[in-house]
Amino acid sequence: MKRKILTLITYLIISYILFFIISISVSNMIDSKFNENKIITKIYMLSSSILLFLIPSLIFIYTHYNFKKFISIKELKPKVTYFLLTLLIIISIQPLLSLSTQINDILPLGQYIKNYIKESQNSYQDILVNIAIVDKKIDWLINAIVLCAMPAISEEILFRGVIQKFILSKYIKNKFIPIIITSIIFSIAHFNFFYLIPIFLVSVFIGYSYLISNCIWIPIFAHFVNNTLALILVQFYGLDTANYTEDYNSNIFISITFTIISIYLIYFMSKLSSKKSKLGENEKN
Repeated sequence: MKRKILTLITYLIISYILFFIISISVSNMIDSKFNENKIITKIYMLSSSILLFLIPSLIFIYTHYNFKKFISIKELKPKVTYFLLTLLIIISIQPLLSLSTQINDILPLGQYIKNYIKESQNSYQDILVNIAIVDKKIDWLINAIVLCAMPAISEEILFRGVIQKFILSKYIKNKFIPIIITSIIFSIAHFNFFYLIPIFLVSVFIGYSYLISNCIWIPIFAHFVNNTLALILVQFYGLDTANYTEDYNSNIFISITFTIISIYLIYFMSKLSSKKSKLGENEKN
């Protein structure tokens, strides 16, 4: 286990060095021309997903495991049902995530640290909103790739594929502990303290969806849908998301109802996975 972890860390360090060199090269261009050319920032964000997460993860999987089996979707049956359930679950847990954001706000933290983090995150959110709010369809497509699809693919391959499955699950017998550990790492890695709890909660579901489906495209799809919902939210509300969250949080009945629905859908998905496992065992026998 130690050797695999060290190998992964080595790949990540090399990727971070390369990205750091590129960042220095283009940072002045981004700072000076950001308001004039959003494409520069989008290319920067796209390259960060590819260099920091995707490339080291793919190299690790390719050199240590069966890469074709990892990206295969053949064993996922019924495919449509899994993807549909994932879509419905991500939508139905949004009120819970919204409520958990308010809980996150009351976590104890020194005022100086809290203000510093808030100022840093507001700066990043300003950049995000600036490139997220668009009018043309082609810009929507570009945003869907840069802000939704690529982060979903690159982050899920690293966190769910490499860390959860190929490292933690190989050495920890309990199936749920790797999900929890990965979700903690995942939420911290986003460096977004004010959304720490909602990121953790959605990560737990995404990790569980990978556990029961054993197909990397399910967590990727779940992540993509969640990012897309966030993009739509920013498109309509901008930084003032309080108006949106109040729609949910003002009516606790809505939050409870949708949470119960999401729990049932997750239970249904797990039962679907159990039936699939039993059928597979019967076919072998």
